[in-house]
Amino acid sequence: MVILLIATPICSGEDRVNLTADSVQYLREKERIIAQGNTHLKTAEIELWADNLRIDVKNNKLVAEDNVRVKGEQQALESEKLEYDLALSEGIFVNAESIVVDNSLKGELYLSSPKIDYGAEKSKLHSSKLTSCDYDKNHYEISSTSVVIYPGDKLIAYNNFLWEFNAQVPIFYTPLLIYSLKNDKQILEQQIGRSEIRGWFLKNTYNYTIEANNEDGVV
Repeated sequence: MVILLIATPICSGEDRVNLTADSVQYLREKERIIAQGNTHLKTAEIELWADNLRIDVKNNKLVAEDNVRVKGEQQALESEKLEYDLALSEGIFVNAESIVVDNSLKGELYLSSPKIDYGAEKSKLHSSKLTSCDYDKNHYEISSTSVVIYPGDKLIAYNNFLWEFNAQVPIFYTPLLIYSLKNDKQILEQQIGRSEIRGWFLKNTYNYTIEANNEDGVV
């Protein structure tokens, strides 16, 4: 295994790019690094694993391919390919799956998307699917034209369809869903179910914040 410490042009002081792999080549004239086999890269902003990795040292950009994995405190991503800008701490995942974990969640949220615009402060998933079902075949899922995740804050989903019966039949639509990743209770809590008497139903619960200095008690 080869361990490489890279001081890129954008780094100063003790900021470094740490890279380990089974094989590492440095093409000095092209200012490129090619890493293969069990590659692991870590910076102050991102930590990733992949089978293959190419780094453009001059332009501070990298391309990771095959079994790409990125892990953060609240979000884990797996993808076929990642194009990442080390200077801007932003990148694009191709054919990705994500798991969002937070103390406010009763479980884990599983998301998939053909394209994810990834950033340390915000990520956007295009044409995404979301579920909390961890079975091989989802019992239900929510499809959205886009989902924006603000780590540690909230998740916003746009143009959403709820699919039931093994995620085969659409039964509900809403243009907007907002899910808090910092509060135990959501502003809007929804429960979807079915009974023999009422058939399919949707229950909405609105939670309000009570402030001591508010005479009405509700804001």
